[in-house]
Amino acid sequence: MGIGLTTQKLLDGRTLPAITTVDVQFMISEQDIQVHLHGNVWSEFAGSFISFFKGPMIRLIETSNQKAITLALPTAVNSAIASTNGSLNFIDKFWMLNIVTAIQPTISLDSIHIGVKGLFFDERIGDYDRVRFPPMPVKNNTHLDTLQLHISMQSIDSFFESYLDVHAGQGWYNETQLPHPLDFTLTTQDLNIMLPGMVPTYGKNKQVKLEYKVEDFGDFRSRFAKPYMIATATVNLRFWVVKAPGDEELAVELNLYNITNKVFLNEKPDLRMSLMLGEFRLHGVEVVTTNIGMLNPNTIRLKLNTVNSVIVTLTNIILQKFEVQIPNKMIGNLFELKGLHLEYFDGYIYAGVTPVYVPPPPTP
Repeated sequence: MGIGLTTQKLLDGRTLPAITTVDVQFMISEQDIQVHLHGNVWSEFAGSFISFFKGPMIRLIETSNQKAITLALPTAVNSAIASTNGSLNFIDKFWMLNIVTAIQPTISLDSIHIGVKGLFFDERIGDYDRVRFPPMPVKNNTHLDTLQLHISMQSIDSFFESYLDVHAGQGWYNETQLPHPLDFTLTTQDLNIMLPGMVPTYGKNKQVKLEYKVEDFGDFRSRFAKPYMIATATVNLRFWVVKAPGDEELAVELNLYNITNKVFLNEKPDLRMSLMLGEFRLHGVEVVTTNIGMLNPNTIRLKLNTVNSVIVTLTNIILQKFEVQIPNKMIGNLFELKGLHLEYFDGYIYAGVTPVYVPPPPTP
């Protein structure tokens, strides 16, 4: 029996992968069928004709099973694919991956080519309507990776945007997580240059707690042979002054817009991935709330850009906590994916891995 790849359409017109069966052959040898007749002389007489009955019996069984396999197997598999409604759950609750197939899958002598939409989304919000993808190859003949993926920047965008939708990228600055010499307690004195009015309003050396939330992280761009991507982010910052134990006041709230970053994918063992920043450049500041008097957004932007390296270091330490486990097994844990290989092209990333067979444990 052979398996063919094709597509099927849902009622709303979307296209999903599907299979067909080809060259189904179900053959039975006459030696595999034994017919025994017991009884009187008529049984012995009928037994002399058994060889004439076997042929039609075998053909009937073969034809029935061939029809069952040809029709039942694709129906069962395609119904299961259609029941996904074009999306699969990805790692966490509400995090979904769109598997709509825009083009017909193809099979060559040495490879199988399948293209899917590949956009991530929060199912509580819904999928993306229209996205324009860059031209991408289906196979890189210069690499030996058995499993090859070509991932568009649109897929990368949707990954991080939906990650923030599902998980919410917020937290607190905590000096206990930072190495020396960055393991200091943030105070009004430290912030007074960037946020003048901190010391006059609250006094010197009052502890300040920093709350952050990544509102947006996307607009990814990649270029050929550049080992990084360019992305932009929007971050909300809240500075809480500890006036006394148990008494905290929101002093300043800022929105940092259009933060340009060089983004590196940090590959870890077992297909665990995290991000690293190589550059921070802030282009816009909005003062949402201030209890320390008038603040100049342009001054804040200039001050933050002068401490670029410190911000990059702090951000990378925080980003280490946001690690994503890429699925590293396939086909019921029979194969492990090894040897991740990344390359960057105009508008997409090449990711290649090699499935390695894992034999089942011995039966006791």
